[in-house]
Amino acid sequence: MSTAEITHPLAVYFDTNALWSPGNPLLTKPELSELRTIAQQYRIELCVPEVVMEEWLAHLQETLEKIDAQLRDARTFFADLLELEKIALPDLNESIRSRLRSVNLERLKKAGFKVIPTPELSLSKLASEAVRHVAPFKADDRGFKDSVIIETVAADAANRFPGRHVLVISDERWPSGTLDRIAGRGVRVRVATLAKAADVVKTAVGESAFAWYREHERKAIEFLTQNWEMIREVVKDAQVRLDPPFLMEAKDDPLHTKKLDAVKGVRLTGIDHAFPGLDEDEALRNAGRYRLSFTVGVEIDVTVSEPSLASLGAGGLVVSINEPTKVETMPLEGMRRVYSEVTLKRSIHVEATVAAEGVETQDYRDLRITKMRPGW
Repeated sequence: MSTAEITHPLAVYFDTNALWSPGNPLLTKPELSELRTIAQQYRIELCVPEVVMEEWLAHLQETLEKIDAQLRDARTFFADLLELEKIALPDLNESIRSRLRSVNLERLKKAGFKVIPTPELSLSKLASEAVRHVAPFKADDRGFKDSVIIETVAADAANRFPGRHVLVISDERWPSGTLDRIAGRGVRVRVATLAKAADVVKTAVGESAFAWYREHERKAIEFLTQNWEMIREVVKDAQVRLDPPFLMEAKDDPLHTKKLDAVKGVRLTGIDHAFPGLDEDEALRNAGRYRLSFTVGVEIDVTVSEPSLASLGAGGLVVSINEPTKVETMPLEGMRRVYSEVTLKRSIHVEATVAAEGVETQDYRDLRITKMRPGW
């Protein structure tokens, strides 16, 4: 399973100041391009509230009108200077304005943005909040448009992403009271500037991928535990490693410093870990199967020994001070060992598959064990 195959519990909503840029009005800012690439890779929705879309279009129209005025002034100057006829320019009539709207709505759609309709809002509620200056309403009566944007984000996120994370891209600070309105709908929200948005989304993707995997592992372990009797019957004849793990985190294993003298008993302890979807391949998918590997915990009771402190100097090579060329082996007389009973923690790695049908909802069925090997 690749990370890109995970549907992440994340949507991104845009405030107007993050979508609109006077010097770069056509959605080609590098920060936007990077965010769009990430969103496409991980199937994250880029959402634009309807009010933001209308404000973006209004900014485009204002920009077009300013450029039109500049062109007309330049045309007059050019014609007067050279005593030529004025260059014809189209009038900014309703047809041109309609084209501006349709072309750029299509541009927004092709760029991967989803327009979120404004929900049904209570005018009396908004008016009451404006009078009481409830965020984002302010003392100077500003905030109506911002309130509509917030309500759009809150309503859409609560409806489509309940209990999940959403990200709002805004280059302005959103008051905590504003975020509380969204959180009150059962949606966790974070605000980031456009400049930091890509990094924030990458982090969120990693966190949600980890959470996704942990949840799938938990469900897989539940399923495997239900099939424990069958698993135990299959793995009871498997081999288990006695030598110590080479991993740094396992350096406290008794056999790193002590000698194995005897094995007293071995027992299976249950399912340690599950690895749903690990090493998936096309042949397996074509066969209607899904890989579900796992490890079975093993405890081994052993007797180990180590030299006593009193005999650490026994044995080995020695040389005489008076005869440096004469090397002898020191006798092991007096060598004593200290014995102790310890339990080694080991595992068996089991490769298995389940039916592919039902995997998306973690409804695992039809466990088939295909291979076993000693693990640590």
